[in-house]
Amino acid sequence: MSEQATPQTDRPSATWTEKDLMPEGAPAIAVTGIDLSRATIVSRSGDEERVHWHIASLPVPGAVPPRLCMMGDLIHHADGWFVGATAVCYLTFRDPEDAPESDDELDEATKVLGAWASNILYDTAAAAARRLVASTVGCHLDIAIQTPIPHFGVVERGA
Repeated sequence: MSEQATPQTDRPSATWTEKDLMPEGAPAIAVTGIDLSRATIVSRSGDEERVHWHIASLPVPGAVPPRLCMMGDLIHHADGWFVGATAVCYLTFRDPEDAPESDDELDEATKVLGAWASNILYDTAAAAARRLVASTVGCHLDIAIQTPIPHFGVVERGA
């Protein structure tokens, strides 16, 4: 099976470069990966009912171009069940000058870019949580479709 050329170039897709990832005219920040890093469901006693949506970020060390890893953590506890899912996405910066360098810049980027990425992170985490609920006998939790208002935090470098 031969590799096919991409629409932007005559090179095979396996040889994409930084310029292919961030072509001229593209936004200054791109989502360059999204994945689910955790999904769990357990029967748990207690009457506490809560839904928590938390977003944090940390830089990807040594990434060229610079990248920021955003994590969205969904916790839903009700009716004797705990379901949790964590989605991660990678944001790539076209200009290295735009990437956060200090902890204060990282905190600000988490709030601004986290609000921007919240829906895609929540949709990924909530879909995984819904699959777990649907496949668990006796669990009838209702995972909201609408993205909750996130709480923001920063994972400090070196922690």
